[in-house]
Amino acid sequence: MISYEEMIEMIERGEEFIITYAENRYWISQTQDYIILTPIDTGESQLYSDLEDFLENATFGEYRLCNLKDELF
Repeated sequence: MISYEEMIEMIERGEEFIITYAENRYWISQTQDYIILTPIDTGESQLYSDLEDFLENATFGEYRLCNLKDELF
């Protein structure tokens, strides 16, 4: 399992990776314009304009990343 800080560093480097939460897998990927969070089971992508937007607004199921930080990492 990666730490919260490692996740931020991975995003800053442009890496793609998977996070598991509540038995669901989420793929974090990027384009030149967006950070993309995609639940693997539904494929319904969430787009975020930058790292700050992602950290504040990304949702895993019904919960925002900023509220799950201690559970995920």
